[in-house]
Amino acid sequence: MRKNILVLLLVSTCGLIRAQESKLDSLLLTEVVVTGTRFATPIEKTGKTIYRITESELRGRKGATTADLLNNVPGLQIDGVFGTPGSNLSYYLRGGRNKNTLILLDGVSMNDPSGITPFFDLRYLTADQIESIEVLNGGLSTLYGSSAAAGVINIQLKNAEDKPISGRVGISGGSFNSRKGNAQLNGELRGFSYMLSYSNAASEGFSAATDQNETGSFDKDGFRKNNSIIKLGYQISENWNVDFTGGYDEFESEYDGGAFMDADNTLKSKQLRLGMTPTFKHKKGEAKLVAAYYTNNNKYESSFPQHYEGRTWQFDLTESYTFNDNLKLIAGINLQDMQYKDVDQTQFEDNHFTIVDPFASFVYDTPFGLNIHAGARINTHSEYDPKALYNLNPSYLISFDKVQIKLRTAISTSYITPSLYQNFSVYGNTNLNPEENISYEAGIDFYLQQNFSLSAVFFEREEKELIDFVSLFDDLGNWIGGEFQNVQSKRFVNGYEISAKWRPVEFINVSAFYANNSSNNDATYYRIPTDKWGSTLKVNVLKNLVAGVNYLHTGARTEFDFITFSEVEMNKTDIIDLSIDYSLFSDRLHAYARINNLTDQQNIGVYGFNSMGRNFTIGAQFSF
Repeated sequence: MRKNILVLLLVSTCGLIRAQESKLDSLLLTEVVVTGTRFATPIEKTGKTIYRITESELRGRKGATTADLLNNVPGLQIDGVFGTPGSNLSYYLRGGRNKNTLILLDGVSMNDPSGITPFFDLRYLTADQIESIEVLNGGLSTLYGSSAAAGVINIQLKNAEDKPISGRVGISGGSFNSRKGNAQLNGELRGFSYMLSYSNAASEGFSAATDQNETGSFDKDGFRKNNSIIKLGYQISENWNVDFTGGYDEFESEYDGGAFMDADNTLKSKQLRLGMTPTFKHKKGEAKLVAAYYTNNNKYESSFPQHYEGRTWQFDLTESYTFNDNLKLIAGINLQDMQYKDVDQTQFEDNHFTIVDPFASFVYDTPFGLNIHAGARINTHSEYDPKALYNLNPSYLISFDKVQIKLRTAISTSYITPSLYQNFSVYGNTNLNPEENISYEAGIDFYLQQNFSLSAVFFEREEKELIDFVSLFDDLGNWIGGEFQNVQSKRFVNGYEISAKWRPVEFINVSAFYANNSSNNDATYYRIPTDKWGSTLKVNVLKNLVAGVNYLHTGARTEFDFITFSEVEMNKTDIIDLSIDYSLFSDRLHAYARINNLTDQQNIGVYGFNSMGRNFTIGAQFSF
């Protein structure tokens, strides 16, 4: 029934092609997004659900981690964000798992091929190096390939500023003997640009596992990390420029043996990133090649030691072409070569995939409000048959004197091939079928100049051939191993999201959201809350003083207890954070402080593990 309603909305939206005088200029909306189409597009003209964390919002939440920021995005649940610093982080976007969400750094896919499922470890990132974040809720595999089934998280790192030399330095500290420092130097002169950035962080933390018997013997589980980035660019001519990027990230995280089990275990992870992007601009658009190479190294030191390495070559050649004021096209081909090895057991050449995806996508934007984004992609995989994907995303913008109303709907398909680990590890299964998704979405948005916006969207995702790990037991009930299998032929996930932004006066900003999602199979939906809502209030108390209050409600969710092999209900929580930022010397010096989890609630993400109670952060940053 829901599918029929969504298809009807899709058809009816396409039929709204009655002429009306364009009144877009009467509104002063300035927010621009790129993730939905790969073109810079005003937010009111995009047909997708995109939440943007801007540079000003990042400045207003100094001291927050990348995971903290993302956990407040509607429809996105970050598991482990309230655990000890360095806890495993998993992201569930619209009920999808890590494998259903693609993370981009500066537009480049960063999923680790050595993982059980390809995903990017958010522990690598530090918020000080981020310029902005766009979270696209909904499938868009035609533009971004496999893994973009539930959504895309596009993280833009900081770039050089338009002056010969500038930079910033910062330092902060807080609870659990946590401390962090960062420094950046950048500039642009005679066509040459540069950006050098370094940050480090460390925390003594607390025991990851819960000391159920209160023995007092559980040790602290700490976390340490370093991040280095270099960006170089050169404007060769009016039409040609080339950019080079490099990054080295590492972290060391201590972890326990399991639920209620203390242990002296350590994960050491390293990541190297290299890239080059030549761009040729012409009268009708630009041609761009993104060439990237990155490696991952994950070493688990415990009673069951493991050591995995992954490496990826990626080439993305695109042509963006503007036919006229109304029609744009982006077409190209994406090549990925992914390898992983289990050190001392298998080699890179034993675990290898190649993916070659040609794709094309166009945006049709009429003067009378109709906008259509449509695309297709052919996923060509070295181990599986080719699969054609498509998306159709029409929207219709109705403009009045001071108000815009946007109707939108979308349908998209995704194709998620098994990971290298799922195919070739000791638990692998080369007979696995790829997962397939089809997503439907329908929404309505209201815009009142820059003062107020309201968005409501309903979605449904149909998932086929779900892959999961299946344990095997002998006749006496003893565990004898396991393997990955296609455990379910079909699953449905559906829900809705409502979000609003309001600026009643120039010095007050308010935002709020409510997200609901559920599945027809609860056994595959552990740790995901059905209901989640939150709100943020930011007030410029004085010219140089900004205060903020952030409230987040996480609803009850079900967890599985592997000790008793039974389900456990995790309690709902209400978290309140307070922040303050004071600037001096023409905005060059910022001093800030945060109190997180003011009411000291226990937001336990994984049964048998602790969560972070009330904590604080203070810091300062100087720009020159």
